[in-house]
Amino acid sequence: MGRALLSAFLHDLSDHFLLLTSPTKPFIMKPPSYHRNLMAALLIHDALVDDVEQKQFSSQPVMEWLNELQYALYHLEELLLMRQWQITTTNTNTKKSLQFFGVFSKSNRLDEDMKAQIRGIIDRLEALAKMKDVLGLTERVTWRESLQGLSSCSLHDYVGNLMHLRYLDLSYTAIEHLPDSVSTLYNLETLLLLGCRRLTMLPANMSNLVNLRHLEISGSRVTEMPAKFGRLKSLQVLTSFVVSSDGGSKVSELGELSELHGTLLIVNLQNVVDEREALNARLRRKKHLQELEFKWTTTTHDVQSETNVLEMLEPHQNVKRLKIQNFGGNKLPNWLGSSSFSSMVFLYLSECGSCLSLPSLGQLPSLRELYIAKMTSLQKVGPEFYGNAVEPFRSLKIMKFEDMPNWKKWSTIELEQSGGFPSLQELYIQRCPKLTRKLPHQLPSLDKLVITACQALTDSMPWVPRLRELELTGCDALVSLSEQMMQGNTCLQIMAINNCSSLVTIPRDGLPSTLRSLEIYECRNLQLVHPKSLMQESHYYHSLERLHLKSCCDSLISFPLSLFTKLEELHVQDCSNLQLISSAPNSLPYLRKLKLKECSKLAWFPEGGLPAMTSLTSLHISGLPSLTSLEHTGIQYIASLKILKIKACDNLASLPLHRLVTSLSHLTIRACPLLTLLCGRYTGEYWDMVSRIPSRVIED
Repeated sequence: MGRALLSAFLHDLSDHFLLLTSPTKPFIMKPPSYHRNLMAALLIHDALVDDVEQKQFSSQPVMEWLNELQYALYHLEELLLMRQWQITTTNTNTKKSLQFFGVFSKSNRLDEDMKAQIRGIIDRLEALAKMKDVLGLTERVTWRESLQGLSSCSLHDYVGNLMHLRYLDLSYTAIEHLPDSVSTLYNLETLLLLGCRRLTMLPANMSNLVNLRHLEISGSRVTEMPAKFGRLKSLQVLTSFVVSSDGGSKVSELGELSELHGTLLIVNLQNVVDEREALNARLRRKKHLQELEFKWTTTTHDVQSETNVLEMLEPHQNVKRLKIQNFGGNKLPNWLGSSSFSSMVFLYLSECGSCLSLPSLGQLPSLRELYIAKMTSLQKVGPEFYGNAVEPFRSLKIMKFEDMPNWKKWSTIELEQSGGFPSLQELYIQRCPKLTRKLPHQLPSLDKLVITACQALTDSMPWVPRLRELELTGCDALVSLSEQMMQGNTCLQIMAINNCSSLVTIPRDGLPSTLRSLEIYECRNLQLVHPKSLMQESHYYHSLERLHLKSCCDSLISFPLSLFTKLEELHVQDCSNLQLISSAPNSLPYLRKLKLKECSKLAWFPEGGLPAMTSLTSLHISGLPSLTSLEHTGIQYIASLKILKIKACDNLASLPLHRLVTSLSHLTIRACPLLTLLCGRYTGEYWDMVSRIPSRVIED
């Protein structure tokens, strides 16, 4: 039997035994005393076989040990099946029959021979378990499958019998309680409780687990760390530390855990009432911690106390990633802007609602990502933000400001000589409704710019020679994009402008010829196509492949498709004054999808222009009440057309289907009363042609 099969066999035997002992809640109900030794032996061997799988042992002694174990388990299986047969053939009530290992109860006596055989198997399993140290095996218990999905569960005290257990994984189970006997597993090194959303408490005597190295409780609902937590001096990985308000552990208990590595979240910091407790956490000495998160979870803040506490929680200078959430102090700590934090690459500040200014973050020499959100009292980002660095934010790649309702001014004068943000690639400014002017004068490396819901922002856009993607949404005061903004840009590929009600013009020198995707929504005043006298070669969108226009460009009366020679996808919706779509011969050989919707004055397609669209596969026409005919468009000659959808065209009275039926795979006609009549089943003039189309929807 292979190792994986043997492991599965062990799981099946354990589950079978537990089901018949306690049919509704495995690992929950207390088993009769005689069962414990057998259950413990099965669990230990389950853990050891799991370790063999993990380490891929294949030595001769291990293989012989596996064969011995296999023989013992086969013998046990025979006894289980025999007893199950006896139960099903015995005329006993349901409750008694489910008490499988009531084999040792007075009501269900087994002959002494079977009882002796079971005792012999237990002795053999225990002897095999004692060989683990010689073979180099470690007990690894993962009970996710056995516990997952249960509505209410906890381990019973017999787990304490697994004296040599080193690895216990209960992650993503519905477990609600760990018994105190877990605290007697003195050899336990790893305890994983990841995602145990019903678990609220850890064992009170957990400090006894002096060999514990890895404790993970992320995603659980543990409300505090048990008392004397600092005794767990072997801990190397601790994902979360929940500060107690009463009888559990204070944050100072962290001071004894000098070997912590990796990531640590310290939560419920509002329970730190004395700044000396924070100082005694000795975070400055924990040189192996790479990521720290400080989190307050209260809606009422003690401004001065929280200011002092955070100042005392200064980490070691090796920290790489830092998050501060829901901090109620009025000033972020002085150490946060120190250039000595030369390893810090990521900083996240959120819900620091009382802070009036930012630290000198420009002095962090390796900072690559900066996120600032929900700082509701901040009104100005000034010189203090850059500090005394010769080149502020020299390594910064991504910067994001979000939900800053009172931020009004971003002072950038200090950058005009020092040239700040030389490496910035992505800038996001979102939901900052009072920010007026101005953004940094130049961002030479910027690749992506996203500005959303900044209703007061005017036209002071930076020079972005390498910008590849631009998204502007809800910038009501923005009138134009400056000529300087795109000067020398040969990189722009994606541009989306949404709900900028005052925007009139994009650069009159044209957008970069590299532009591939353009979306304009809810910009009624925007002039997309300049008058012919102003048009120059640079205004032709030679590389544009995707163009979406919706509820915009009220000045657009005639749409010249000849400007967009490489279009593959065109959507035009609710352009209220559009009357004509004009096209030159062979001007759109790459167009695959064309959608025209809710343009109430549009009456004409390009005269004979559609046949030149030799790649068109999908045509969607909707809400065009002025359209009366498609005959003149030459649509019937498009051999590539597969999908045709026509909706809410009340006056459309004819459709040249006689050639289209050979290419169409789908036809939809909906809310077009004249066409619906012509396409009526069996009686309509077009029915013979419509019936030959594989997929069709004809509705009133």
